[in-house]
Amino acid sequence: MRLAIIVTLAFVSFDSVHVKFVNNNDTHHVNDLVSKNEVIYLFKTRNKTSQLNLDHHRRVRRSVPVDRNRLFLDRKVNYLIDPWFPEKETQTIQSAIQKLSEASCVEFVQLSEKPTDDNIDYVHILPSSNCIGEFGRVGGRQMFNLSLTCLEEPTVMHEMLHTLGMWHEHSRWDRDEYVTVLYDNIIPSKKNYFRKLTQTIDDTLSLPYDYSSIMHYKSFDYSIDPSNLRTIISKNPNISSDSIGKTDKLSDLDKQRLNKLYRCDVKRCLDPTKPLNGEVIGDNFEVGAKISYKCKDDTFTLIGSNSRFCKFDGQWSASTPICVQQFYHFCNFETDFCGWQNNVGWVRNELRNQTEHTGPVTDNTLGTPKGHFIYTRSRRKQKGDIASIETPSFSVPDNVQKSCVSFAYYLWGERIGTLKVYIHLTQSGNKKLIFEKSGNIGPKWLIAKYAISAAGQSLHFTFEVIIGGNLLSDIAIDDFVFMSCTQEEIELGHFEIIDLDS
Repeated sequence: MRLAIIVTLAFVSFDSVHVKFVNNNDTHHVNDLVSKNEVIYLFKTRNKTSQLNLDHHRRVRRSVPVDRNRLFLDRKVNYLIDPWFPEKETQTIQSAIQKLSEASCVEFVQLSEKPTDDNIDYVHILPSSNCIGEFGRVGGRQMFNLSLTCLEEPTVMHEMLHTLGMWHEHSRWDRDEYVTVLYDNIIPSKKNYFRKLTQTIDDTLSLPYDYSSIMHYKSFDYSIDPSNLRTIISKNPNISSDSIGKTDKLSDLDKQRLNKLYRCDVKRCLDPTKPLNGEVIGDNFEVGAKISYKCKDDTFTLIGSNSRFCKFDGQWSASTPICVQQFYHFCNFETDFCGWQNNVGWVRNELRNQTEHTGPVTDNTLGTPKGHFIYTRSRRKQKGDIASIETPSFSVPDNVQKSCVSFAYYLWGERIGTLKVYIHLTQSGNKKLIFEKSGNIGPKWLIAKYAISAAGQSLHFTFEVIIGGNLLSDIAIDDFVFMSCTQEEIELGHFEIIDLDS
């Protein structure tokens, strides 16, 4: 039996990675684990046109993402087919992509050459002695490698659905209601790949279990005796175990799943919020459309992103910017830590080093994977460990009646601990807790806003995290701003008033 090796980068640390072995007569895949050195050897010995620099690997999430930022947010997938592919194989790729396009609202745009703009997301389909891809949207150039031995239309659709953000049907968190996994019949080193996902990271989209999905394993996959011993059997008396996973086309539920995932029922966003003392430029609010912002005159400074786009779910990307006349400090962490001090346990994000299934994959400022934030990396830490960081010290003028502080925060993961924020008053030495959140609040950025009376005061802020566990408990912050504010700004911005004397 001839086998083609398929490498899938699945973990950030590279202590191990997934390897898929594909039977030439089989459009479905099984996984194995190889060492880091073996992966490097495979990369060095395969076709040079498909080299992937390990240093530029980015985080992958192996699930139907609860975190919708893993999807192509404007429903558009740019792709480039390498000219090395023979004409027949190129047509196979195009036919598979065309069928996905016809089955959904996702727009596939074929590029004729590599984009010169690094900010353009695109899937680069490359020839290789292996098949390798990245799960979900990762931002910028994204690898999708195919060998001639696995280049069949069902396989291309299966792998492209991974790229679009769909994982295997039999990994659903509720799969035990529909199939039985026979672990004693599974090759021991492969048992890990039959684990079911958790509800924290897996979304079934309220669709029925699909035995006919192009994303389902067949009954004998991973078997220690593939001629006699099954690894998955159906619990449904009306569904034969022989039939599960055996398909060369998208099922009706595959199509429904893709369309629900990308909210094909949504056509536009609501009218965007107009910032106080600013304006919105643009009147096209359809999915994928862009708008921009500007302040009413040069006496105001725009804080936040000056542009946003309408996402597939009907929400605008990033946060509404604000126009301020006087601010003491603003940091979006795009270039550095902005002079923040006494850093214990906080890092600026580099996506290839982040942990799966916790923390953000996009920043709050820009709403893209290339934006920056700071977060507490929980990997290799213990429950109860403290990570803290302090802002610079600020002196509030005597004539400023009200000051406002806001910041974005992100708490997502199964073992999320606690985020606390304190104000330290220099003259009195008082320390006041103004913010505290604990536990998983979902994969989304939220904004905290507070107004204080601190005329003539010198003060600084401390962000403190109590680690919830050694994995799945990353906490992030972004877009900190401390500014003077008016009563109108406090009321319209829904700032919570904090009494520093209490």
